[in-house]
Amino acid sequence: MSSRPEKLVTGHPPLGAVVGPQGAVFNVWAPEHREVAVVIDGQSDVPMAPQPGGYFTATIADARAGQRYWFRLARVLRPDPASRFQPDGPFGPSVIVDPHEYRWHVSGWAGA
Repeated sequence: MSSRPEKLVTGHPPLGAVVGPQGAVFNVWAPEHREVAVVIDGQSDVPMAPQPGGYFTATIADARAGQRYWFRLARVLRPDPASRFQPDGPFGPSVIVDPHEYRWHVSGWAGA
């Protein structure tokens, strides 16, 4: 299985945090904003590059699964609306998840 983020049918990369060989790629749709940044574990803001259609993207080489992050929009920290994990609830920080690292605990399950 490839660890590269796959493009969606719309031509945009997947939303949220996607772990790959170059670190983590962050994508968010925020058409009402001119500037968006990613903040990981209380580090400095990383500005996101605007993309067509109101999307923003940033690649952070040293980002890894398990780190908490926010998007900063209009000077306010917001969780990722496409987050795979919100351990502190819907208003807390998001967590970077690498689904390829998950170890299944149930063997022999044939599906529903």
